[in-house]
Amino acid sequence: MERNKRIICLTLCLLVFEFLKVYARNKTPYSIRGEISNTSRLANQKYEFRGVFSNESSKDVSSFTIVFFVFDQDGNCPLRGRNNVVMKIQEEVPAGTNYTFVKNLDEYFYSTSDFYREDNQTLDNEFECEYLYVSLITYSDGTEWADPFGFEAF
Repeated sequence: MERNKRIICLTLCLLVFEFLKVYARNKTPYSIRGEISNTSRLANQKYEFRGVFSNESSKDVSSFTIVFFVFDQDGNCPLRGRNNVVMKIQEEVPAGTNYTFVKNLDEYFYSTSDFYREDNQTLDNEFECEYLYVSLITYSDGTEWADPFGFEAF
């Protein structure tokens, strides 16, 4: 009898947890998508992040901070001194609109000389952007929305 009570209690806890995850996901005031590209439009840049931030709140955004992890094709992290990129983007994004952006990533990687072979040809390393989320949104009225670990997005 005691075992059945534990199973029922555990099942209820799991259901509540799943409900809260779905509720939080529906209340997240943004959506974001993006990718790392090694076809930069500028000659002195090798890698850039191309993304689209959607302000799904009723307030205008004045800035937002994105976080994502970077891995190469072997699952290794090519970043200098860390395993993720944290990037604050200062841009007005009106309520209910999308903002498309491109940001240089070269400063986050190991030496940019690692991108070139001895014959000065660029290496075509491709990197994957994993676990992309917004950790902080600052609204034009001074209020903030925070999710420092990306729990509400996933």
